Amino acid sequence: MRHAPAATAALAARLGPDLWALARRLGVPVRDARPLTTLPSPVLRHASFRLRLVDGRTFKARRVETAAQASQIVTLVSRLERRHFPRVLARRGPALLEEWQAGRPLAAAAAGTPVYRRSGRILERVHAAPPPALARVATATERLATAEEQVGRLATLGALSPATARRARRRLRDHEPDRVTVGVVHRDFCAENLVVTPAGELTVVDNETVTVDAVELDLARTWYRWPMTSVQWAAFLAGYGETAGRTACLRHFPFWVVAALVDAALFRLVAWTGAASVPLERLEAYLAGPDRRAWSGARTARPRARPATAPREGDAEPPRRAAPPGPATLSEPAAGQRRGARPRRHAPADSRRRPTAGPRGAAGGRAGPRRRAVSLRE
Repeated sequence: MRHAPAATAALAARLGPDLWALARRLGVPVRDARPLTTLPSPVLRHASFRLRLVDGRTFKARRVETAAQASQIVTLVSRLERRHFPRVLARRGPALLEEWQAGRPLAAAAAGTPVYRRSGRILERVHAAPPPALARVATATERLATAEEQVGRLATLGALSPATARRARRRLRDHEPDRVTVGVVHRDFCAENLVVTPAGELTVVDNETVTVDAVELDLARTWYRWPMTSVQWAAFLAGYGETAGRTACLRHFPFWVVAALVDAALFRLVAWTGAASVPLERLEAYLAGPDRRAWSGARTARPRARPATAPREGDAEPPRRAAPPGPATLSEPAAGQRRGARPRRHAPADSRRRPTAGPRGAAGGRAGPRRRAVSLRE
């Protein structure tokens, strides 16, 4: 099967010059390139595709923001367990060609308690991987200042009320950590990025956000991105602390929860990805609940399937449009929400690199069609 010249030119334009060059190195014509990106942004370059060749082979093609980010992904993924993390096969500039993992998405599977324990163990092994030498992350004091500044920006944008901003700052200060644990982090470890292979192994399939940062923040991001019941969360933490007793980081977990939520909300606003209301509503609900000194992580959320809007590893064909995702709530209702009311909804990931400039508009909205110059935070 060969494309007409016009179709080939369109495919090359969609992939971009670096990804197209990697595809041509395979020596077999590309049959199709299906987009996988679930949180597109008009100001970011990131994108991923399921690349199918005419000989039946399938690969994941990915474009990130910079060549340095792509190089870091190659380095860090190589330090993670091979059976849980597909390898990067080739890199050119900001483009990566990766293995495609067959299997079914965990979010669509009937996951029992042992799966949550195994998942926690995988994340713990990520955090235990040796970070590159001289890797530096922000200190606890610097993180408090950053989180408070983000709360202020959200309030200025009208995304947080003054009362909510005050509660967020109070929660941050009351639970300020005295230290930060530096390690390799995933930043988007959740059910929708896990695949169950035909052999029953768990594999993490979306690894473009791997970097070096505070492992406590990474655990809080999983709490935010992957709603679990109290039993499931307890199993996850049991697996996470199984080998090194790492659950000691939960002492200051309320700080990291607020930091993760305001960071996610601000990203969605400035990158124009939409759905900023998701982390904002989670923040409102969390702050309306009790200030837990001993963190349990208990919640009443039910695990649910990822919205089937793009093909994932394990999908034979792009899924059909699915019904809206099911409920995912915290154990306490948000302010003004009656018990038993329809709970909040969850949304796709928001852990791409953050630009430092963006629209000044309402949460989840878009200020206008103009693109803006951005710089990327490593």
